[in-house]
Amino acid sequence: MVHDPELSLGRMIYVLNLIASKYARQVLGPHGISKEHLFYLGTLITHGDGITQDELARRLYVDKSSAARMLVVLEQKGLIQRKPVPGNVRANTVLVTPKARKLWDSVLSKLWRWQDILLAGFSEQEVGTMISLLNRMETNAAEAWERGFVS
Repeated sequence: MVHDPELSLGRMIYVLNLIASKYARQVLGPHGISKEHLFYLGTLITHGDGITQDELARRLYVDKSSAARMLVVLEQKGLIQRKPVPGNVRANTVLVTPKARKLWDSVLSKLWRWQDILLAGFSEQEVGTMISLLNRMETNAAEAWERGFVS
C-alpha cells in the first residue's frame, strides 16, 4: 500500500472533525455549550442517565479526572446533578436535568443536519456499508486503546 498523505484516514478524520467542530459551534454556541459538553450529555441521555462518573469516563474513552472536570462544568450550567452512590463515598452517579433534556431536544435535529450534509449523494447501501465499516474501525480503535495501543 502506498502511503499517500492525502489518503491518510487520520488526516481525513481530522479534517472532518475540524469542520464538524465549526458546524457544532454554530449550532451550540448560542446555547453556551460545546460539542464536548453535548457528547457527555448525549451519552448520558441515550445510554445511561444515572451511571457512575467512572462508567461515563470509560464509555467516553477519557480519564476519570477529565470526566470529573467536565462534570463540574455541566453541573455549574445546571445540566447534570451528581449524587453519591449509597455505601460508596468515593462514587457518584450522574443524572441529567430537565434543562439538559430540553436543550438536547432543541439542538438534536440541527445536529443531525450535519450527517445529512456529509451523506449527500450517497445511496442507502453506501451509507449502510460506511456505517458498518466505521463501526468496525471504532471497535478496533477502542480495543487498541484498552490494550494501551500495544499489539
